[in-house]
Amino acid sequence: MLSPEVSDFSAWRLMYDVNKLVILEGCNICGREEDSIVLPKEVQLLLISGCDDVRNISNIPTFNTLERLEILYVQALSNLSGILLNVSESSPADLYSHLKFVRIFRCNKLKKLISSKLISELKNLEQIDVKDCTEMEELIAVDDEDDNEERSQKEFLLPKLKRLSLDNVPKLKSICSCNGVMVMNCICLLIGDQTPSKI
Repeated sequence: MLSPEVSDFSAWRLMYDVNKLVILEGCNICGREEDSIVLPKEVQLLLISGCDDVRNISNIPTFNTLERLEILYVQALSNLSGILLNVSESSPADLYSHLKFVRIFRCNKLKKLISSKLISELKNLEQIDVKDCTEMEELIAVDDEDDNEERSQKEFLLPKLKRLSLDNVPKLKSICSCNGVMVMNCICLLIGDQTPSKI
């Protein structure tokens, strides 16, 4: 049975006009290869909830084959850590190019949201919601090679981002470290309770 937090799931489905969705709730999805799931390539909306074996989204079998993913909703993944949206050697160049909406809820070990290497792929991203992620430190994780570049200011452009919502992320230090600046045409910036006002 879906948790109450998923109640607005059908509204997003209508708002973003998606028909192909997968819900993974309370299951082991990163186990042995012979037990692994196969996600259809055409998935537009993916919800992952309470799957405690997930430590890295890109390690989910066949995640790197999702060619049409528009909405990613991740909640209550108690072991998810590191960076949520990252690249791996097996990731196709345009893996996240259709992504419009990302919502992260109650992932308390997650420290960073997006790898700086992915920013150019997120040209269609419209909304980011982060709620109750108590260990989140920054939104854009600057990769080592970016960090080693000259210390001039680096811009990370999200041209279609309309809404950035941060609620109960008490350890958030910055949007982007190492002189990085996130450039966006954001219409709505929501900063909720327990989120540092100086970010």
